Amino acid sequence: METFGCKQFKSEVTKMRKKVAVTIGVMTHIKEKLEYVEAENVEKKTQLMDLEAVVAQKREILTKTKQARDRVRTANFKLKEKCGLLCNKVLLRDFEENVDTSDRLRQRLEVLKRRHADLTLDSYGIKKKIEWVKMGQLQAQ
Repeated sequence: METFGCKQFKSEVTKMRKKVAVTIGVMTHIKEKLEYVEAENVEKKTQLMDLEAVVAQKREILTKTKQARDRVRTANFKLKEKCGLLCNKVLLRDFEENVDTSDRLRQRLEVLKRRHADLTLDSYGIKKKIEWVKMGQLQAQ
């Protein structure tokens, strides 16, 4: 009976050794995987730091760009205030039409003034002739 107990004990020890060997294999695998994941984490952290640095630089550039944009907007606004008609196409077109109309009216006025002068001279000449004729008739009587 003792051999049966001894065989059973040896069998149990062998089973335990196998379990320990399997457990050691699993633990070794887990340890290797942990080392791999930790190395990967270090690499990812490095990449993250690099990306954060790039993002910080781009944020600075964006801030400076927005400030420049705001300065340009302000300058544009001031220029628009100063330029008056030049910046407003509708008002400029209206002004040009008014200038053209004014030029045409001045020319028409000059034509009318000359015509008036001609008519005044003609009228003066006719009045003189009428007076001359009347004086001639008075002297004839």
